[in-house]
Amino acid sequence: MRTTETKKSFLKKIIALVLGFGTGIFAIGYTIHTGSVTSMIVAGSKFGMQLLWVLLLSCFFSGVLMFAYGNYVLITGETPLYGFKKLN
Repeated sequence: MRTTETKKSFLKKIIALVLGFGTGIFAIGYTIHTGSVTSMIVAGSKFGMQLLWVLLLSCFFSGVLMFAYGNYVLITGETPLYGFKKLN
């Protein structure tokens, strides 16, 4: 009986983890377009793993920008592109 409860508890933790990251993974996948994927493949075939740091840096800044744009929308109620247009 105890092992069944442990398995259910473990399964619930995994489901919670997937649900917690699911939307973030979707958002990152949405911001990385096919042109970026093609460029990454070409760069990987030419330079190997030497440019992996560029990919990690790009993913980091994509996350920072998504966070900042999300906060901007929540605070002002307008899209970031409208805000840029309004300020220029």
